[in-house]
Amino acid sequence: MKTKTGIESILKSYTAKLKSYDVPYTSYTQSVTCSLQNILYDNVYVSNPPHIKNPINNGNFTHLNYITDKEEYISFTNTVNNVIKWVSDLKVYSSTFNNYLWSRLCEKDKQLPEITDTYFTQLFSTLYGNNTEYTEIYNEFKKEYSITQDFPVMSRVSQIMCHVKNELTTVCTNNITLNFENRILSVISWRVLDLFENLKFDKDFKWTTCVNEVTEYIFSCLKKNTPINIDHINVKYKIDLNNTKIKDLFEIDQKMFKTMKINNMESRKNTLAKKKEEKVEEKEEKKEKEEAKEENKEELDEKLQAIVDDADIDL
Repeated sequence: MKTKTGIESILKSYTAKLKSYDVPYTSYTQSVTCSLQNILYDNVYVSNPPHIKNPINNGNFTHLNYITDKEEYISFTNTVNNVIKWVSDLKVYSSTFNNYLWSRLCEKDKQLPEITDTYFTQLFSTLYGNNTEYTEIYNEFKKEYSITQDFPVMSRVSQIMCHVKNELTTVCTNNITLNFENRILSVISWRVLDLFENLKFDKDFKWTTCVNEVTEYIFSCLKKNTPINIDHINVKYKIDLNNTKIKDLFEIDQKMFKTMKINNMESRKNTLAKKKEEKVEEKEEKKEKEEAKEENKEELDEKLQAIVDDADIDL
């Protein structure tokens, strides 16, 4: 490994050659205070660039070996490209595990986490191999997908990671909020199809319409937390779907929906709203006290003025 002094001597030799050929150059520039158009070149170097902390000897992430852990000077463009490749891998890997994690939490009837940047901080920590509350499920994930190594950690990217966590928080929240109903309906529909397997139908039976009506009815029962009874659908389409089987099939779903509809008052969103409300109340209370104080002062001034007036009259 070349020492910093050795690298500096190489750079001095290189700049001397540039000078001899009358090539303009800047000996030292801080990228923080310099515009991107002035540093996005191969002849602009970065000292102490971001690098992989834990060694990658074998496993699923050997393609990241190009990001060395040596303290060396590399071009600014290579530094940016290295970070982009690492972040892209992290997003794909974390999204895959995130989907697996939520499905396993539902299956184990565990409390679902609030989707915030704090949650993704813990998720990334799990992927790095640290011991968290999701480690047990992560080990199951690695075993199921034959992953032999934890995701490598990169140094000097804390600011970038803040943006990544905020981005994934927004994407994950939007994905659930915008697509929740369609996905639930799709899942219910596939589960309902199994119940039609051994039924006999007339030639003019409207298969798609019937399945959609059963699906939407079950979803409405889940949302409203009402008992499932499809007798009216059986009569309408002249079929014989088993009510007991459907109730058993969606028993766990009804329990989950009932829990999901309860607003978590300890969530960060509700906590911030509560603090905001308390601040407003404090402000209003302070304003009322000041107004009462001002009224008392005016009342006291009037009494004093009356006393003075009475004294004048006596005189």
